[in-house]
Amino acid sequence: MSIFDGIINSYFRINAEGDTEYYPHGIFGKGYIVPHEEKENEIRNFLKKFLFSSIVKVKDLPDSQPSRVSDY
Repeated sequence: MSIFDGIINSYFRINAEGDTEYYPHGIFGKGYIVPHEEKENEIRNFLKKFLFSSIVKVKDLPDSQPSRVSDY
């Protein structure tokens, strides 16, 4: 299990009837019943790609402090 799987699992829950529910906004907002396992896998794959690309983009941001060149 990767760190992405742990984060993504927090968006899903199994209700009393055994249906998988997806909460796109986490604990804030309502959940949706996922109709079948194929759709659940599609959502999970999208979230993995989104999380990975977000981390890569944050990593490539320039430093917040400009570099200083001293004049000697």
